[in-house]
Amino acid sequence: MPVLICVFLALLLELGTLIGAPLLTPLNSDHWRLKRMFIFFVACLCIYACWLLVHDERMIGPVGYVRERWRGSSVRERALGIAIASACIPTLLSLLARAATSLVGEGYDLRLPLIVSVCALVVGFLVLFRGTITRRLEYGFLVLALSFGMLMCCCMPVIAEVSWDGQIHFESTQAISYVLDAEYSNADLVMTRSDAVLVLDLMEEGGSLSGSWHPRQDASAVAAAQNMLIELGRGDVSEVAGTSLWSGGTWVSSAAVGRLPAAVGLWVGRLLQLSCLGQYFLARLFSMTMYVLVIFFAMRRLRSGKSIVAALGLLPTPLLMSANFSYDPWCFALIVLSFARYVSVLQRGEVFRRCDVFAIYGAFLLGALVKAVVFPLLLVFFVAPRQYFSSRAEGWVFRIGAVLTALCLLASFAIPFVLSGATNASDLRGGNGVDSAGQVGFILSNPISYCGVLVRFALEFLNPFVFSSEPNSLMNALSSFPFLAPSRPLLGLVEWGTLAFAAVCDRDTSDRTYRGFASKMSVVLGVIGSFVLIATALYVSFTPVGLQTVNGVQHRYLLPLLVPILLVFSNFADSPLRRRERYACYFLSVEWAVLTFVMATMFVVAF
Repeated sequence: MPVLICVFLALLLELGTLIGAPLLTPLNSDHWRLKRMFIFFVACLCIYACWLLVHDERMIGPVGYVRERWRGSSVRERALGIAIASACIPTLLSLLARAATSLVGEGYDLRLPLIVSVCALVVGFLVLFRGTITRRLEYGFLVLALSFGMLMCCCMPVIAEVSWDGQIHFESTQAISYVLDAEYSNADLVMTRSDAVLVLDLMEEGGSLSGSWHPRQDASAVAAAQNMLIELGRGDVSEVAGTSLWSGGTWVSSAAVGRLPAAVGLWVGRLLQLSCLGQYFLARLFSMTMYVLVIFFAMRRLRSGKSIVAALGLLPTPLLMSANFSYDPWCFALIVLSFARYVSVLQRGEVFRRCDVFAIYGAFLLGALVKAVVFPLLLVFFVAPRQYFSSRAEGWVFRIGAVLTALCLLASFAIPFVLSGATNASDLRGGNGVDSAGQVGFILSNPISYCGVLVRFALEFLNPFVFSSEPNSLMNALSSFPFLAPSRPLLGLVEWGTLAFAAVCDRDTSDRTYRGFASKMSVVLGVIGSFVLIATALYVSFTPVGLQTVNGVQHRYLLPLLVPILLVFSNFADSPLRRRERYACYFLSVEWAVLTFVMATMFVVAF
């Protein structure tokens, strides 16, 4: 039965692809691709298998409620529910996309009233439901993150390059949304360009692509850019063969999984016959929603530490990236989910069950596939206390799972590197002196010298006392988005303080079982190992041979490393607060103030 359902879903997905593609039609039998349908079938089967492996029958809450209602309903009721959902969800998405892309026009600008209204509604929610938030912090997080995430999706400049390498992510995402034989409209081709800000006349006065720049966000400029994209979207459409990208190469890589939410958004946008603006909005919306929901489910099982996860999920940098074309939020959110699930088992004093093991390693594997160099963090799972396994054999199976996950991640970047002979690993943006093969040779022949390079780089890169508007500093790592506004160290200081407060104060007696030396040392070794691999990867691919520093490393790469530091390493004692639950509303109020300040400084000021 599940196989037949997957076959049926594959046919529906192929039908939807043909309906949405400008150059294809379901009425032409030649356009139906057996290979694409097979990929859809395998994807559906994998999703079903993952659900069976991680599904927890004891789950309560909204998911458990829906499951019980589904089991207790008749066939007619199920069919009616599916029909209503099939009609309502596309309609709501279509209306939402059309409304979001109509906020700015000739003679009007509704962005500021929208921001003020949403911020006020969130305040009202925090006040009216403070009792519920005190008991279930995750619902407060959900409202706060979805509200501000939606605002970011609505107000974000339309160009993809407003995020780090956004145009590269968009090009791959567009190809993934077709699976095979991707189509690019003229508007899509503009989105893939690194100079789209110039093409759409959004460059601010005095800005330069070779220096610092911010896109114009005034109503007249935004309306003109949107109208230009809409006209371009109605023009010619170009097609590429197979899994190719418009600029060459292929979208097939381990990093492709991180672009799936946005790709689904583009696919749905085409199916609903939305304009190019509507498609781009849904891509951002799906990416942001996936990020928020993963963090929400990461919080649900925790007995303590919910404010730690909420503080991580509400960091401005990953939240802003989730409202754009980027795979960093995918990596960050799933690693948060993996460690939160691990900690929740330890807090409850239960043995690891099959669903726990697959959820922990599955989430880590999927998240780290886009940044496989963080695999040393798996050391934390390798030292899980023995009392949490029903037998010694199960303990070894759990540890072998950590080793196998690490090997999969290692293979995901080592095999392509070896097969290409290191020729494809060089990033031309690093300069003419970049030569990956030569750099590897330099490291192997001068290991002591390279260790000195790493130490000097780490001391400079991790200096916490650099207070400047430069985005690439440790103080600004949590709250910078340089393409929208200059970084503000004071905002970064508030975010670091919030994380530290949550890590120290959101603890109780259930955390005592993993306060040992082994847990803390595993975090130290895992974080150091990950940092060394991150630096080495950029030294090989982005830095001229023999240079005495490392180029290209950005502080946002360190975000996944914060997760085990805050959840596991910072577990020193029970909370000094007598009733720590009562501080949930105060905590969310601080986060509301931070995100409101972000909206004001990155968007409202530029309107």
